[in-house]
Amino acid sequence: MTMTPPPGSWPPDEQQTERVRRQRALAERLAAQQQLDNARMASAPTKSRLRRRRRRPGNNRFVAILAVIALIATVLTAESWAGSGEGGLGWAGGTGNFGEQSTQVDRPTPQDDPSPTPLGTPPPLPTADGNFAFIAMRPDAPERPVTYDPCRTIRYVVNNAEAPPGADLMVQEALVAASDATGLVFEAVGPTDEAPSAARKAYQPDRYGDVWAPVLIGWTSPENESTLAGAVAGLGGSSWLEVDDVEVDGKRVDRTSVFVSGHIALDGPQIAELLAQGPEGRRAALAVVTHEVGHLLGLDHVPDPTQLMNPEGSLGINEFQAGDRRGLNQLGQGPCIPEL
Repeated sequence: MTMTPPPGSWPPDEQQTERVRRQRALAERLAAQQQLDNARMASAPTKSRLRRRRRRPGNNRFVAILAVIALIATVLTAESWAGSGEGGLGWAGGTGNFGEQSTQVDRPTPQDDPSPTPLGTPPPLPTADGNFAFIAMRPDAPERPVTYDPCRTIRYVVNNAEAPPGADLMVQEALVAASDATGLVFEAVGPTDEAPSAARKAYQPDRYGDVWAPVLIGWTSPENESTLAGAVAGLGGSSWLEVDDVEVDGKRVDRTSVFVSGHIALDGPQIAELLAQGPEGRRAALAVVTHEVGHLLGLDHVPDPTQLMNPEGSLGINEFQAGDRRGLNQLGQGPCIPEL
């Protein structure tokens, strides 16, 4: 597996050189792919050419690879920071190593009117197979993943400080895809000036009141968020709370874990480079955003090159595939936790 250099380890001039090299390589490969597609269409029967032109199956291939390669080491985590402290709060993730830990004191007052039943249900499982993996598993049920509470909306805010044109629509499309695959319901709270940060807290009463901080989706740049240095295009992950002595799935357990907030950081300038390549680039850019939403909800990287959650990406994989959707199906069936 190709690995992205550690965040912040590249001097500024080397970061700029790498960006220029990547942009030049992208343009060259797109041009080569376009020539190949044109040659194929010219030699194909008319009916086939029309189908190819309508579906445009080949033009997004290399862009998708570049976009998803940039996702290596793009999951927020604090497993090495947070440990399993009493009623602790930490970042869940895969390959990064940053986050913050809290205690049950550093949390909002539990809501007194949550829905008694899930707000939505995931669709039937895909008939096709595919690999999936989870970022964190529940202490009361090690075979089941940590999830968001399906009886509550996942509230989110967006910081568009360095958003490229069309960013809002891409975010909406990625969230709709995730909601369709999980049954989880997202609720837009509005814009924010909160900047993405590795040290973001899940409870910020001064900014958001006596509730869990909404998920933050922030368009930023490596200059403002050093974890996006080099080829990294996005980061995504969620924080969890360990709740003691709680009823889960009809039985009392000593402890369970549930996601309560999270954030996604997106490299606006780098994604703008993809968007400048036309429809193919937009598909690749949307794949970046959707991949990070997968991490936000609890999906980890998989070695299967046919899945969107593969860290290196494959030809034409720009949306959730069967394995991704199988994992998302489980992430939409977590327990309701009134104690939140």
